[in-house]
Amino acid sequence: MRRFHTRVPVNFNMAASVAVTTLLVLLSIVLIWLIKWGDCNLHESGHYVVGRLLGIPIADIDWCGPRSLKGEVIPKISENSVRFSLFYFSGGLISGAGLLAINLFIFANVNKETRSLIWLFFGLLITIIATTELFLGLFEGIDHVAYQQSGGKPALWAIPIIVGIALHGLTIRNTTWGRYFKYLFRKRNTSEP
Repeated sequence: MRRFHTRVPVNFNMAASVAVTTLLVLLSIVLIWLIKWGDCNLHESGHYVVGRLLGIPIADIDWCGPRSLKGEVIPKISENSVRFSLFYFSGGLISGAGLLAINLFIFANVNKETRSLIWLFFGLLITIIATTELFLGLFEGIDHVAYQQSGGKPALWAIPIIVGIALHGLTIRNTTWGRYFKYLFRKRNTSEP
C-alpha cells in the first residue's frame, strides 16, 4: 500500500511559514467579511429598488456598515397586500440569485487544473450565503412578523447550509468531497506487492 509522506526541505523556515499562514488566514477573514458586507447591502438594495418600482414610499434606509452587518429598509406605510409581500420577498431573492450567478459564472466555470482548495472554499462560502439569502427572502416574504421575531436563531440556518453544501457539490464536480470520494473509490493497482 502506498503512503503519502510530507518531506520538509532542508532550508525550511518555520517563522516564514507561520507568517505566511497567518497572513492567509487574516486575508481570508477580510474577504469573508467583504463578501458578507456586499451581500447585506445587495439584500437591502433589492428591497429599495423593488419598493421604488412598486410605488412603496420608503421612510428610512439603514445600510450595512463596517461595524454592523444588519441593515433595514423601512417603508412609510405597511399593509397586508401583494405589493408588500413582493417588497419583503425581493431582498433575499435578488441577493441570493445574484450570488448564485456569481458562483456559477466565476467559481464553477474554471478549469479543474487551476482550482485550489481556497478557491473551492470561497465558492462553497458564496453558495452557502446565497442559499441562506434565498431562504431569508422566502421566510421574510411569507411571514414578515415571524422573520422579525426570529432574531437570526442558529437553528434556522441548518437547512440552507445543508442545501448550500449540496448545491456546491452539484455545481462544482471537483469539490473537496468529490476528490475525497474519488480517492476512496479509485482503482487500485493489483500488480503492486
